[in-house]
Amino acid sequence: MVGVAASFVVPTNADGGQVAGNIRNVVKSEAPEFAIDNLTPLSDGVQATLRTRQLAVQITSAFAWIALLLSAAGLYGVLAYLVGQRVREIGIRLALGATRPNVFAPVVRQGLYMVGAGVILGWIGAFLAGRWIGSFLFGTTPHDPLTFTLAGTLVFAVSAVAILLPARRASSIEPMEALRTE
Repeated sequence: MVGVAASFVVPTNADGGQVAGNIRNVVKSEAPEFAIDNLTPLSDGVQATLRTRQLAVQITSAFAWIALLLSAAGLYGVLAYLVGQRVREIGIRLALGATRPNVFAPVVRQGLYMVGAGVILGWIGAFLAGRWIGSFLFGTTPHDPLTFTLAGTLVFAVSAVAILLPARRASSIEPMEALRTE
């Protein structure tokens, strides 16, 4: 049985150090060919396992926050670019009598379409990956509707800031300056 390892749990109310010595003596007298190493209290083993899982959760959470911020920055960049490409068009609309809300709303709508599509695709991906992700979850199930709703709401809330900045810029364009730039 070279290379075979086994773990045993010995329930006791006594001191762990005293029990470890007794266990070593009993095993040595009954089966001297077996080596005993790494005797630890169950609570220490549980804590070591939980520390590993907590570290995995913390790293995953850090990557999730970074991904959220990067997606918001990307959304802002795309909308700012699109608004920049449409400066002349927006200037003409404003010169012909369009109101600021009439310019603001289409930019917000375009951003919300992008975010909505991303959230729906994210929900589908999370639902499909639920079995694999389930082993990492604590206190929730892989298909928990509350978690899906909160995640989508958080993405929409962060994205709202990324959408509102270019939309505000679009609605504050001065028609004469926009027409002079090109």
